Amino acid sequence: MGGDGGPAVIVPAAIRFLSNNPDAELVLYGLEDELLKHFPNRDPLGIDRCRVQYSSQVVSDQESPSAALRHKQDSSMWLALQSVAQGSAGACISGGNTGALMAMGLKLLGISEGIDRPAICTALPRQEGRCYLLDAGANVDCSAQQLQQFALMATALVSALEQIAQPPCALLNIGKERIKGNKVVKEAAELLAANSILNYTGFIEADDLLRGGIEIVICDGFVGNVTLKAIEGAARMILEHLMLAKSSMQPSLKPALAKSPEADLSVPSGLESEGVYAGLRQAFDPGQFNGAILLGLNAVVIKSHGSADKAGYCGALERAAQAHQADVTGQVARYLKNYMAQA
Repeated sequence: MGGDGGPAVIVPAAIRFLSNNPDAELVLYGLEDELLKHFPNRDPLGIDRCRVQYSSQVVSDQESPSAALRHKQDSSMWLALQSVAQGSAGACISGGNTGALMAMGLKLLGISEGIDRPAICTALPRQEGRCYLLDAGANVDCSAQQLQQFALMATALVSALEQIAQPPCALLNIGKERIKGNKVVKEAAELLAANSILNYTGFIEADDLLRGGIEIVICDGFVGNVTLKAIEGAARMILEHLMLAKSSMQPSLKPALAKSPEADLSVPSGLESEGVYAGLRQAFDPGQFNGAILLGLNAVVIKSHGSADKAGYCGALERAAQAHQADVTGQVARYLKNYMAQA
């Protein structure tokens, strides 16, 4: 029931996911009338490997996590998480209220030993492959110790998903020099540098995030969320400019480009090709990286962007399946146990 589009986006995304993954099964939770009207012929039984279970409640985006935890125990979000806690499902995916998802996840699933708070870990595109940023919004304020915990969890995640034994990690900062940053970042840098399990490379600035070389970028949830949304906004702007260029450079774009003496007001070479344009659109589309994992919970929980379209939500489902198959939760638990044994 979550996200800007709700069942209108999620039901078609679920059907697409099932068609692409013949071994997968899905359970959809939500209000009966809202769900049914988005199935062909209002018949979920006609969709192979998909079950629907109805709830009587929905968690709204405006609801506080504490209120949702107390009063929404027959909501679609609660029931989905409960199915994972009871072992009848391998992962939970939601596009709804992030705070409520975290609070209910903590209550129903519990937290990994050695972790103070879970973190939201999201993948970002790079020149080659992807990098993983956390925290992307779960913890606005973090201690140096918590930033170190994020680095340990992300190292386990990337090792499992990307098959990289010692993925390099860096701290997001306002400069690369050791004297830069606030007190927490400087303290965290000392902890990460002294941790023999981590492959800590130092500070990284925001303009280097997508260049490559660093697999893991650590920051608090305030910085991470602002960074993520700034990148998404820039990507959308690039896509809009590409659309203008594709339509023979509409006049509204020409004044901005004409400010440069080298401005070329013709359609960029090759952009008239649908294949080239489609490739550029895919490279800059934030939806292809939709689906952030709530690292630190004792099960796979994926948070989809509320604004995700059908393709983006299908991507979140793919991310959940990948994390479940790679046993990310078990990998994180084993990694933390190993760290605590050596500490």
